[in-house]
Amino acid sequence: MRTSRAVAWSATVVLGGLLALAPGASARTLIGTGGEVRSVASDDGTVHLVYRSRSGTDELVRYCRVAPGTETCAQSTTFDLNDAGRLEADVVRDPGTGKVHVLLDVIYFGGQTRAPGYPTNGLYDLISTQPDAAGATFATPKRVAPNNENSWEGAVHGPGAFEVSSLSAISGLKLAIGTTDGSGSATLDMNTGSQLPGVLYDSDVVLGEGRVPLVGGHGDGGYRWRAHKGDGSTVRDIANWRPGKLLPGSFDGTAHLAGNGIAPPVLVYREQVGGTDWRAVVRRYDAAGDAFGAPTTLNDDDNTLRLRPFLDGASNVHALFTSNSPAYRGSATTALVYTASATGETWPRTGIVLDTDTSTDDPTFAAGTDGRGLAAWSRPAGNGSSVDDEVYATRLGGPGVGFPADPPPAATPGPGATPTPVPADPACVKTVTLGVAKVLSSGCFKAGSGATLTTTQPFLLNGLTVDPKGVAVTVDSGKRTLKTAAATTVRLGTITLAKGAVTWTFPASGTFTFPAPFDLDKAGYGASLLGLKVTGDATLSLTDGKSVLKAYLQLPVPFSDTSAAVDFRGDNQAGLHLDQLDAKVGPSVTMGLGFKNMTLSYTSDPPTWTGHVEWKPPVPGLDAIGAFDGDVTIVDGAISRIHVGVQFPTPGRILYPPLVYLRYGGFELQLKPDLAFTGEVIAGAGPVVGEYQTVMIGRPFDDKGTVRLSLGSPLTVAAKGPVYVLGFKLGQGYFTYTYPGDVAFGANAKIGDCSVAGAQVSFDGYVHVAKDFAFNAAGAGSACVGGTDILQAEAVVSSKGIAACGSVGVEPFVISGGAGHFWGSDDVESMWGFCDVQAYKVGPPPGSSLRQADGTQRFVVTSGLRQLNVVATGATGVPAFTLTGPDGRTVTTPATGGSRGEGFLTAGDPRARTQGVSLARPAAGTWTLTPSAGSPAVAKLETFRDAPAVRVGGSVRRARRGRTLRYAVRPIPGQVVTFYESGDGVLHRIGTAKGATGTLRFTPVAGRGGTRTVTAIVEQGGLPRDRVTLGRFTVPRPARPATPRRLRASRTAATLTVRWSPGARARRQTVRVALSDGRRLVYDRGPRVRTLRIGGLRAAVTGRVSVQGVRADGAPGRRASTTVRAYRRPGKPRR
Repeated sequence: MRTSRAVAWSATVVLGGLLALAPGASARTLIGTGGEVRSVASDDGTVHLVYRSRSGTDELVRYCRVAPGTETCAQSTTFDLNDAGRLEADVVRDPGTGKVHVLLDVIYFGGQTRAPGYPTNGLYDLISTQPDAAGATFATPKRVAPNNENSWEGAVHGPGAFEVSSLSAISGLKLAIGTTDGSGSATLDMNTGSQLPGVLYDSDVVLGEGRVPLVGGHGDGGYRWRAHKGDGSTVRDIANWRPGKLLPGSFDGTAHLAGNGIAPPVLVYREQVGGTDWRAVVRRYDAAGDAFGAPTTLNDDDNTLRLRPFLDGASNVHALFTSNSPAYRGSATTALVYTASATGETWPRTGIVLDTDTSTDDPTFAAGTDGRGLAAWSRPAGNGSSVDDEVYATRLGGPGVGFPADPPPAATPGPGATPTPVPADPACVKTVTLGVAKVLSSGCFKAGSGATLTTTQPFLLNGLTVDPKGVAVTVDSGKRTLKTAAATTVRLGTITLAKGAVTWTFPASGTFTFPAPFDLDKAGYGASLLGLKVTGDATLSLTDGKSVLKAYLQLPVPFSDTSAAVDFRGDNQAGLHLDQLDAKVGPSVTMGLGFKNMTLSYTSDPPTWTGHVEWKPPVPGLDAIGAFDGDVTIVDGAISRIHVGVQFPTPGRILYPPLVYLRYGGFELQLKPDLAFTGEVIAGAGPVVGEYQTVMIGRPFDDKGTVRLSLGSPLTVAAKGPVYVLGFKLGQGYFTYTYPGDVAFGANAKIGDCSVAGAQVSFDGYVHVAKDFAFNAAGAGSACVGGTDILQAEAVVSSKGIAACGSVGVEPFVISGGAGHFWGSDDVESMWGFCDVQAYKVGPPPGSSLRQADGTQRFVVTSGLRQLNVVATGATGVPAFTLTGPDGRTVTTPATGGSRGEGFLTAGDPRARTQGVSLARPAAGTWTLTPSAGSPAVAKLETFRDAPAVRVGGSVRRARRGRTLRYAVRPIPGQVVTFYESGDGVLHRIGTAKGATGTLRFTPVAGRGGTRTVTAIVEQGGLPRDRVTLGRFTVPRPARPATPRRLRASRTAATLTVRWSPGARARRQTVRVALSDGRRLVYDRGPRVRTLRIGGLRAAVTGRVSVQGVRADGAPGRRASTTVRAYRRPGKPRR
């Protein structure tokens, strides 16, 4: 069963002349068949109605529009919910867009047919496609919340844009906020911390002054409520709500809230005076004290039932109630009665009877900005079903008549008759025009002398809230002036602009800009809006009922040195328009960390700042990279997300010319534990061959890695994921780019497969980013050949390829083997031509040829070989054969796969059509290769023997200029030895060995200090064979940039000029400017820049300036700082 009806709360206001209670209601008009009618009004007085109905077994909701001044429903639309088990409906209106929202709460039981567009239980929102439902067409239903325990309530605007909310009141109050039924929605338990315990009836959610939400309901012990703090923080966090409160007492039958977002909400209920004496009372909510004021009697009738309050846009309080008092009902059972008050403080002693014997459903009332209202209700059809009742409506209100404080008694009119008019009360004025300033009071202005009016109650002026704090203020419509007392405060939303006595005179037309700015940084001024501080010297302009406040938002970490310019807009219809907020940091200002040109817009689902930002690595020398486009999100005053997503065609966006490129990036800013981006990436280093660079994390464009971009000193891009070398996937690894140009990488690499030749190794190394692009790495793991595992393999990676080699067997029969791969090749090489072997040319026995007619081949092996590899290439496939030695030793290869025995190892490779045999310590003499029956013919025969051990030695010594490397190398045919300097973020190719001994002179690469290692990479047959460490030396850490000198800040009336002498060793300079007008500016400048000018200053603006040098790797130096003083005209003494 429904515990309370849905309520629409919108921040519309009344503009115009005197509002009055209508002298009487016209005869009621039949709207249709149904019940549970709800309504909302547009500014022009158009009323939007929804009510439940039925067609056969189908549950229907009918919508229609009632034009201003009429009682006829037109522009109808029907929503068919089939046979939904439970259905409730409401209608609300977004004052910002004028869109009408029809809300349907649907529950299915058992096997009921699901209506199209309503597949599951929940609250659905149907939004009109045009303002005020012109054409009566609505968008596809959108599920905005789950069902809330058989009870739900109205709509919440804000803070900012329109949002639909549902309120449960079964086990404490639960408020679900959100325009989507997903991550954007939030459910607040108002009983958190035992604040609102128990079952609460007649629950409501309304908007108070400044559109601050208030929820409440009555239960055991009295009326309980809870309000948001109204400090500009998000309503979606229960921590931003005040503690629950209790108004003790017995609330019999009904208790409801009403609000309009402008005036303090009202609470109406029945209370017991004594014995059987009851009365209907009104209490105003006081936001400052978080309490309800003293009760005011609305009606002395002992029999007031189902009492409902309504606030229109001019803050007049209307009420509908049912009474079974004979004075109203006559001979009927009950009567539906209407009454109203301009302030809620004084009420007519009698109300207007609209109808008798109405249904038990709550009636509804809605009014336009001219105060003309429409009341609607239902009458029983006599069959016990509310959806078969009859819905009626009648017009009420209109200008020309006031709300009397104590009108004379009038004869009770009959149903449908016109009551006797009550006298006007010209003493209450709601609206005043002061030229471009439009005033709307939440209470009444009282007439003074001439054209003056006074009030002690808060009022709106072009959306500004002027609060006299109970002390009279005066407006003069003739002189267009406003005079306030010392206690007065002026706010736009939660932003405090002024306190104390002021006298403002407004022009008749055009735009009025206040001559002096409002200092929002003074204690007690400004505000924190959704977690961001509103700061600076704000300028305020008024134009024809609207206001614009130009101020600044202090941005959160890591941009706290920067502020964003923002225009706050207001009017008397909605107060502060948070849903129209835009903030911007211009492209000429660098926000730090490489960010600039940020634009932000407020959105409400959830309350966030979202927008765009440009970014490029904040490193000198990378200007060619250009800017990346990103998205930024700020929630509750903190950066929630910065995402930079980019994809580039071959070769990609350059990071270091010409060899390090970014192919794809999807970065997320991470603030903790340190400042970094994380996300997805495809990045590469080295020359481009087709779609591939030499070393890449990820493959274009289907295999991405994860990346971490550290924005500290130095800038680093660390990617993890699949490692590719010229398109060949090694495995999972990492790729780290460190400015100014070196790349460290490593992988858990897997090449080939064990049936032929393969390896699994882990390695770490560096990429040398220069014209002679090179890289090397060393590691360890396992290899395998022909199904035989080689468990302890060493791996060497170079610019030519990767090789993993180890040994298998027991002395004296030990065989070296493994696998290798040349970058750019599609094949994995087996061990036959490398892994400590070298080419070995054999000949036939004396007086004989190598190849016989039957395919047999004979060759002579010399003495002293530790290992002999025989590789036969088949003409059409893998050949099979038997090798027979002079000592009678035989090895027979299988037709497929590999084999292993004492002192030998075989493996066939179908891709290369090769069969290989490795023999440990072969006997000297003639060996015979005999093909197996049916085997493909041997087209080619190659042999390799054990190579001499690698011997590379050397030493590194300090020289007058740099370092000297002396080396000694054992020469081996086909061997190449290359020397490198490596260290933290450094890989530098020193040179190549020329001859057995030699000397190479080199200058250590500039970069981070620390230990440097000199290594030799030994390549044999094109593949790396060994990596030998020759020596180490230490490079001192580079000095930080010197502090800039002679920093000065000079002023003209409108310009600030900053001059300084740059510090030594700076590759760029960061200039930070903080001004008292709210601007927080950061500029990146070149190493030789000495001057900066900033315009648009007022003479009174002060501030501070700092200049700081930044090293090539991003390390900052010490700051120089100075004060910016206000401009003083020549000849004027300084105070």
